[in-house]
Amino acid sequence: MTSGLLLSAVTMRSCLDDPAATFAKSRPFLARAASQGAGLVCFSEQHATGWDPRSSAWIESVDGSIVSGYRVLAEEYGVAIVGSFRERTEGLPLNTAVAIGPDGELLATYAKTHLFTLAGEDEAFSVGDSLTTFEYRGIKFGLAICFDLRFSYVFSKYRDHGVECMLVPAAWPCSRIGYWSLFLRSRALDNQFYVCGVNATGTTTLGNYCGRSMIVDPLGEVLAESGAEEGVIKALVEKRLVSEVRMGMPVEASFNFAL
Repeated sequence: MTSGLLLSAVTMRSCLDDPAATFAKSRPFLARAASQGAGLVCFSEQHATGWDPRSSAWIESVDGSIVSGYRVLAEEYGVAIVGSFRERTEGLPLNTAVAIGPDGELLATYAKTHLFTLAGEDEAFSVGDSLTTFEYRGIKFGLAICFDLRFSYVFSKYRDHGVECMLVPAAWPCSRIGYWSLFLRSRALDNQFYVCGVNATGTTTLGNYCGRSMIVDPLGEVLAESGAEEGVIKALVEKRLVSEVRMGMPVEASFNFAL
């Protein structure tokens, strides 16, 4: 039997500023993923409320109703869950992803470190100031969010910290979807780890989102990809493959050229 963790990504339309309705809608997707043997299920950026940086609703702490809702779902379906929410601070909120274990334990939080200033995201959110890793079922995960994908050094730093699989919730618009696919494969290939990008889908007041959630292996090969329709994709994440690829093709920088 092949060892590893079955990772699932859910592409769905969130119910705008209605976490209770979004969580209710998420249940069939979680039930499907759990029935297929998923160990971890990842949702898109600001999944609980839908992506709308102009909204000031549902700004909460990690002890609030949204993270509590993720805890309930994780325990009910017996899977780890990665979701995200607007985290309260003394200033502007943070765009924060959370990883919840199947027992409801908070495994990690990560606040987006690169805001999309061209769309005014910096006017709605504060900038996160640290990277985050967590271990689950023997695999070391890292968290990034959407626009972070454009910054290769973030992913290199995660590799330096032993990460074997990156989870990237996003709300990436259809108008730039070609870059989304390119960045996901590039970050996986350059750093020789798995990358799971989970994108929103549907039309909002901010634009059109067309899914294309994707799980990529350490060789840059696409293991699973969604279309614009709602649904669940899955792929096996194997620690062994990460080690084999890195040993077979050592590409980690080990030089210091002068210019």
